[in-house]
Amino acid sequence: MHFGKFAGRYIKTRYFVDVHPPLAKLLITAAAFLFGFDGEFDFKDIGKWVFSFLSVSRPPIDCTREYVNTPYVAMRMVPAVLGIATIPLAYLTLRALECKASTALLASLFLTFENGLVTQSRHILLDSPLVFFTALTIFLFVGFCNEDRNRPFSEHWWTWLVLTGLSLGAVVSCKWVGLFTIATVGVCTILRLWLLLGDTRVSVRTWSRHFFARALCLIAIPILFYMTMFEIHFLILGSSGDGDAFMSSEFRQTLGHGMPDTYAGEFWEPLYGTDIHGCPDVALGSEVTIRHLNTQGGYLHSHSHNYPGGSGRASFCSWSLSVP
Repeated sequence: MHFGKFAGRYIKTRYFVDVHPPLAKLLITAAAFLFGFDGEFDFKDIGKWVFSFLSVSRPPIDCTREYVNTPYVAMRMVPAVLGIATIPLAYLTLRALECKASTALLASLFLTFENGLVTQSRHILLDSPLVFFTALTIFLFVGFCNEDRNRPFSEHWWTWLVLTGLSLGAVVSCKWVGLFTIATVGVCTILRLWLLLGDTRVSVRTWSRHFFARALCLIAIPILFYMTMFEIHFLILGSSGDGDAFMSSEFRQTLGHGMPDTYAGEFWEPLYGTDIHGCPDVALGSEVTIRHLNTQGGYLHSHSHNYPGGSGRASFCSWSLSVP
């Protein structure tokens, strides 16, 4: 349930910072949005009763806990469906590797009843989407390798290769652990190119086509996909949130519903002889926030206490949070 709170922040467009890339969280948010989640439930108090039209349970009449409309079942359906879809992908991958049908079926049964996969598919977690896209990547790459041995540069060859690149981008866009999947595909690709380089039947021009096709689809496409996910992430999170403190003043200035005029770096340039155009209005009674531009250190903060000695006046310090 930990990652459910990010769906609420996406829906409220409140900026946040998380260690994981956004794709899996965006998928959970899409399910929550489609089933009417308003973003009010913060998923901190998991013991609260949660009303959802997809939930058949109802709390007792005399229950005093807070009632909120949160389609948590729909949100849990995302990892559940992706966890289920991983099973046939395992079967198809083994069949593409020329394993017997009985062998592929046995491996699929093992995955079906594997405790770890079952558990993570029942909760709002990022691991189920990660495992699904990993399995999808391996399946697509195996299909590409089979096509590469028979009909290189055919229409199906390009289709398998492009889809593999998109799936690689999806893997690393769920969690950075997906870099290990990229490394696996990368090592196999380098080995294949090395074998082609030693094949006297393959000309230098043909080998160059193999190289640039793989570089385009297995490097450029995943990078573009990854950057697109973050582009969507930043487009949605256009309002000030609890992640502001981690960002620079320049970035915070682009967020709505936040503190206006928090960045005045270029506005102080008139002190050095440049044009005064764009200087913010600071009048008597204004509240200003001052922070050192180059070090991005703490904010200048005043206390309601006086120094015990010396001047005996109000004390000041550096504070990491943005407070007047």
